[in-house]
Amino acid sequence: MRFDIEPDDEAGPQLRALGIGPSDVRRVVLTHMHIDHDGGLGAFPQSEILVSPGELEVASGIAGQIRGYLPQRWPKSFDPKPLALDSVAYGPFACSRRLTADGAIVAVATPGHTRDHLSVIVEDGEEAFFIAGDASYNEGAMLAGQVDGVSADEGVASATLGAIRAFAASRPTIYLPAHDPDAARRLAKRRTTGDSHSVMSEQEAGAK
Repeated sequence: MRFDIEPDDEAGPQLRALGIGPSDVRRVVLTHMHIDHDGGLGAFPQSEILVSPGELEVASGIAGQIRGYLPQRWPKSFDPKPLALDSVAYGPFACSRRLTADGAIVAVATPGHTRDHLSVIVEDGEEAFFIAGDASYNEGAMLAGQVDGVSADEGVASATLGAIRAFAASRPTIYLPAHDPDAARRLAKRRTTGDSHSVMSEQEAGAK
C-alpha cells in the first residue's frame, strides 16, 4: 500500500499551522500501530507516547513486519510507555483508564480492527468526544454495525461497535473515527451522533 502525503500535510506542519509546537504536546496516545496511525511519530520527539502493551508486542520486530506493521520506520528515539487498561468498566466498555488528574480523558478498549485497539474519550460537560481510531471506518458504519474489511476478529469488532452505539445513546457524543471524511465537520460543528445527519449516514451505510 502506498500513501502519498505532502510534507505540509504531515502532523508536525499541521500542528505548527495552528500554533502548536512539539514542546506543547505532552502525551500522544496511539489507538493502534498501523503505519497510517504511527507514521507521524517523528513530529513528537519530546512527547510521552502511550500505546497498549499488547499492540506494541504484536507490532514489534521481524514478527511485526510479517504481520504488516512497519517497526523499522519508527523513530530511533521511539520509547513508548505501556498504556495498560484497568479492569474497571466505563459505561459499556469493560476496561478503561483515566489519563488525566480530573478524569476527563479516558482510554477504553475497543478491540476488533486490531486485538488491542484503543479509543480515547474526552468528556466536556454532558458531551463526549469519542476519538475512535479505526474502530469503524465512518460514523454510518458504526451506526449500522458494519465491520470494516480489516479486522482481527469480526465478532469482537461487532461487539465493540455495539458498545460504541450504547455509549452514544447514553450521552451526546461527537464520534470521530480517523478515516471518516465528515469527522472534521462534525468536530467543528459539535454535531452529535443521532442527529439527522447521523440517521442519514446510517441509512446510506445500510444500503451499501
